[in-house]
Amino acid sequence: MTIDVDRAAQLSKLTIPDGKKCEFEIQMNDIVKMADILREVGEQPINETDDFARLRQDTVEQSGMTEKGISQNAPSFKNGCFCVPKTVEQQ
Repeated sequence: MTIDVDRAAQLSKLTIPDGKKCEFEIQMNDIVKMADILREVGEQPINETDDFARLRQDTVEQSGMTEKGISQNAPSFKNGCFCVPKTVEQQ
């Protein structure tokens, strides 16, 4: 499968300079090749006894930190909570 760089640029509303189109085409084709490899790997059965499938035990430990100590590092701390600026606006 080859990528039509001009069509991809048009669909994604990107402007690709003429001197960079060859480079972009190579990079996009490499991405498609990696996706094909992942598709092949995804079809292989997974042995549940493999080490990566083992989860560690979660344990709760006391850190020794106090609310006062934690709040000293915060720019704003009220009623036991960190206060941060609003980053999402409603439309």
